Amino acid sequence: LAVNVYTNIDTVMLGFLASDEQVGYYSVATKIKAVMLSLVNAVSTVLLPRMSLYLHNNKFNLFNNLLKKSISIIMCMAIVCTFFFEISASETIWILGGVGYEKSTLCMQIMMPILLISGFSNITGNQILIPSGNYKAFLNAVLSGAIVNIILNVCLMPKYQEIGAAVATVISELVQMSIQIWYARLYLKKNIDYKYIIRTFISCGFIALLSKSWILSLNLRNNFISFLGMGFSYFFAVFLYLIIKKDVIIIEIFELLFKDKLKRRS
Repeated sequence: LAVNVYTNIDTVMLGFLASDEQVGYYSVATKIKAVMLSLVNAVSTVLLPRMSLYLHNNKFNLFNNLLKKSISIIMCMAIVCTFFFEISASETIWILGGVGYEKSTLCMQIMMPILLISGFSNITGNQILIPSGNYKAFLNAVLSGAIVNIILNVCLMPKYQEIGAAVATVISELVQMSIQIWYARLYLKKNIDYKYIIRTFISCGFIALLSKSWILSLNLRNNFISFLGMGFSYFFAVFLYLIIKKDVIIIEIFELLFKDKLKRRS
């Protein structure tokens, strides 16, 4: 209940404190965030029963190995998606909303880092706090985020409208994540590969800039073609980078494909 209130209160309050027009801008900007969050957070949802089983049976080595791999995979997915939709925000808004929704672009760009923040919150929440039985800690984090969200909405929405709602959402997500990290700090201590996350962040940022610069140099006037061009160049370059670095995601994909082939042969 707390999570549902927390994730929907911003749109409701924007309607009361601003206008239906701003709600329209905000709703379009949040669509792609919602879709990408479902994709990123699906990993945590799938792993929840397995993590609970390992902790229940005191298999801490298996738990830590799976947690470390999960953090790397989720952070990689979140970083890749965040940078792409940051550089293609205007084209994405045009595809989703059409002409007249240009004001949603900045709002979307402000909210895209939520993929990283919420992705990590799902790791600490669904893979650590809930499997370990720390329901109260999880609830405290969610309620704190909700309270901060409501306060910031009241302060920012009347003047900054949909931009204020986006800023309030990002800050409240940061608050929730920070509290969860504090409660889960003992589990996280040895399971975060900081070098991997930093390297992936810098590499994807560099690839995103190159992809955006290439599309701008072509001076394309069609937003849809620009979106496809950026998508192809960006994700192809990222995929090549992950293969060259033998990234954990690529290894997992090849292992799954290899297992499927072995099953079919058998």
